[in-house]
Amino acid sequence: GFAAGQRAEKDGVISFVFVNHAISIAVVSERCRGFAEGLGVDLGNYMLDSGQDTSEIKNPELAYLSANPDVDA
Repeated sequence: GFAAGQRAEKDGVISFVFVNHAISIAVVSERCRGFAEGLGVDLGNYMLDSGQDTSEIKNPELAYLSANPDVDA
């Protein structure tokens, strides 16, 4: 996650959303924290729990993107 965040910073990313389909698995959340650290920002509310239901996974993502149109990555 950290290296990806550093790359994103070099590419000019300012705002992001990390879609976490396995919120209860610590390593996935740590990857998101690493991305934010590599980007040089606080994780804040950038992590989205999308759930694991593949028929519904797009709904929280679409809602987040609609509410946050400035998301770069």
